[in-house]
Amino acid sequence: MSSSFSPRILLLSAFLSSSLLSGCSAISKLDYETGVNVTDAQIETFNNESPQKLDVIRQLGEPSKKENYGNVEVWRYHYVLIPALPTQKNINQDTVFEWDENEKLIKVYHTASSSSIL
Repeated sequence: MSSSFSPRILLLSAFLSSSLLSGCSAISKLDYETGVNVTDAQIETFNNESPQKLDVIRQLGEPSKKENYGNVEVWRYHYVLIPALPTQKNINQDTVFEWDENEKLIKVYHTASSSSIL
């Protein structure tokens, strides 16, 4: 009887272990998260496709902050993630969009933020 349970127990253990390990990188309900998380893949797409401002707003919503530096308009999307597990790193970053005077996208990038801009 124990031999018929061993493969089942082994299979169940493997499944649970893989579920727990894959869940480490996912955001849990116990994590604190606020703002807009713009992924590296989204940044690459924005940089390659040069979207219009309205396209970015449709996809991400209104930016957390808008500023002007000479002829450059800067949009910032702030994001904070504080994981419940102390072994995981906190994320406090801005995704920055730079637009020229013709409303053409210059570039998009992440920058670490030392404090909230909200």
